[in-house]
Amino acid sequence: MSSTTTPAAALPRVDSLPAAGKGEAVARTLTSVDEATALAHHALAATREHPLVCITTATGHAAPFVDAQQITDDLNGLAEVVIMPTGKIAWAFHDALPPGGDVYGGATRIYPPGSDWTHDTRRAPLCYAYGETDRARAGSQIVRAALAMVRTSTPTAPPARPIVAGGHVLGVAGGRALVDISLGSSGQATIWPELIADIDADHLLTAHMPVWGALDLASRRLDVTGMSLDPQVALADYQPGATVLARVALLDDQEAHLELWPGTHATITRSDILPGQHIDPREALSLHEVLPIRLTSTAPTWRATLHDTDAPIPAAPILEGGPAWLEPPATDPGEQPDQSTDHAPDNHPEPATAPTSDADALRLERDELAHLLAHTNEQLDREQATTTRLRTELRQAREREARLRSTSDKATEALRVLEADQTLFLSPHEQLRFEVQVAWARRTEPGEKADLPLKSWRLGPDFLSTWDAVHGIDRAKVIDVLVDILTGRAATIPARQMHQLRSSIGGNSAPVVRDDGATCWRVALQTKTPSARRCHFWSLRDGSIELSSIRLHDDLRP
Repeated sequence: MSSTTTPAAALPRVDSLPAAGKGEAVARTLTSVDEATALAHHALAATREHPLVCITTATGHAAPFVDAQQITDDLNGLAEVVIMPTGKIAWAFHDALPPGGDVYGGATRIYPPGSDWTHDTRRAPLCYAYGETDRARAGSQIVRAALAMVRTSTPTAPPARPIVAGGHVLGVAGGRALVDISLGSSGQATIWPELIADIDADHLLTAHMPVWGALDLASRRLDVTGMSLDPQVALADYQPGATVLARVALLDDQEAHLELWPGTHATITRSDILPGQHIDPREALSLHEVLPIRLTSTAPTWRATLHDTDAPIPAAPILEGGPAWLEPPATDPGEQPDQSTDHAPDNHPEPATAPTSDADALRLERDELAHLLAHTNEQLDREQATTTRLRTELRQAREREARLRSTSDKATEALRVLEADQTLFLSPHEQLRFEVQVAWARRTEPGEKADLPLKSWRLGPDFLSTWDAVHGIDRAKVIDVLVDILTGRAATIPARQMHQLRSSIGGNSAPVVRDDGATCWRVALQTKTPSARRCHFWSLRDGSIELSSIRLHDDLRP
């Protein structure tokens, strides 16, 4: 797989560089109602180019539960971070924003660049922290949300003090890749996957992988976006009929859109989920679920189905030399987490002083409701994860049922055809010749037919009557053995136990030979069965075959 990216080895060496800046960014804390109003107007500004992270304190707490300075350092140059105390300042912020767009009570809201979020406040997500125990989790969630907005926005100002640098990935930890910089600079840097795609670092980079990009000296953040493969190169092996991995990106009542690669989607419809059924995609699939799909058409309009999928081909990498960006889903759901534990927050803030006015009492009640809402949202997230797992298991069970039904239907049809084939002629002789010819045609590969033709053959006077007299063996099995006899394959198949019939059970008994010189042979129709059935046939001097009889194991009559 090739691309137009620049290898790290070709980067210029820079011998003297300014030192990386430390502590240059400080989270700003609002101290007045006027500042809160001004911040609200800034959040509503259509010209705002960077995400705005607004962190609030809980009632009775002077500092937020999350590490605001760490968040500020992580987002230095990429987003604005502000701390807002809950109380009059938060109320002023609330009053200047559209309904549903405010934040208070220890929560954090991340406002994307511009003002489009005002039309749908869900685009400005909330992140909740219930106490110090949520410090790391909530902080990581805030940073990831802000960086996702950076990735999808188009700021006009370039990053501060970037230089071209390269090196090798030392490893992945804490959602970041650590890089040993050896070209263009020195020391270590980190790669943030959120700036490239909505995936974990270990699906973007691997240890010892060479990387290059724009290094911000202040944050020591290496932007490797330039290493991204062109979608046409990454998806070159994705052809109609191929089974590939995809991630569910969007669902509605008619269609599902699945990511084949970031920014490239395939569409499946209600009829593409289970054969012969029309199913609401929302009932069968879950957002962000990874599953195999079979492509039915490719660029410019990618379409797919969940029917008749095979083992998927490896997913494409996002970066040159990187790992597959998607992995096949586990076939065994495995042990599931205990969902019965009540995760109610044990750090519910107590007010520093009793409310002194109705307004203070209402604010306190509001903060308590905010904490309750946060806890409810956390429970909802856990229940949503359980719903996703159960929905996947239900779809997989339906798929297995559909496959079994299809197999059963095919077997039923094959049996119907087989039974119909056994009654196509009035003459038993003609019926047998037809069945032998059909079995030979089906069991012999096209390239083998010239080398394995059916020998000239005829029925002996007792063959059909002795067959009728011997019960307990499937007719199709007898036909298959006759084909092996008439093509000569019976002599090479150990299970057929083909040998000359002798006049008695004695080892020195003479072979049975007719007056015309024909020799009698015996072939096993059954093995390891009481009174196992045998087929006797004459091999004539001209090379043709005469089918003589069907006998029990101990019956040595020709």
